[in-house]
Amino acid sequence: MLAHGYAGSGILVDGDSAGGGLALAMTLYMRDHGIELPRMLCLASPWTDLSASGESYGRNIFNDAIFGSLKKEDAPKYPVPILYAGKADLTDPYLSPAYGSYEGMPAMLIQTGDTELLLSDSTVVAEKAKQAGVDAECIVYKGMIHTFYVLLPSCKEGMEAWDNIRKFINRQKKA
Repeated sequence: MLAHGYAGSGILVDGDSAGGGLALAMTLYMRDHGIELPRMLCLASPWTDLSASGESYGRNIFNDAIFGSLKKEDAPKYPVPILYAGKADLTDPYLSPAYGSYEGMPAMLIQTGDTELLLSDSTVVAEKAKQAGVDAECIVYKGMIHTFYVLLPSCKEGMEAWDNIRKFINRQKKA
């Protein structure tokens, strides 16, 4: 978009699940390489820790309707196979943005469910961003599943999440 004349100040990057992690990784890369950043990020249940070391990976193993398992010993080490990472270090921030630093990042809205295996992927990033002075908000919805508002946009929580996105975008446009 930048190469086609769009200014970063007019760009919103949105991503859900692995796409949310990739949106963060891309933005970290852009910041680190002096490329103009997007104005804001909207992320749904971003997968930001490919090493699967966040606390919710253990706590929510029985709660997650998508990536969970009935028996801990049958659960895969990772929510899905990580084919594109090869033998790379899974704590590299360009693969796992949860390990990045967030100084100078754009405003971000992260929304996730509290039953998700990936819950800590969202909360860790939001906390790091806030500590770095970024306008970051993480909304955790009780009883909701991975990417709930993408999968279930008409449920009460889905409608609330979409409304929060509209409010976030409008706030950022005025900032």
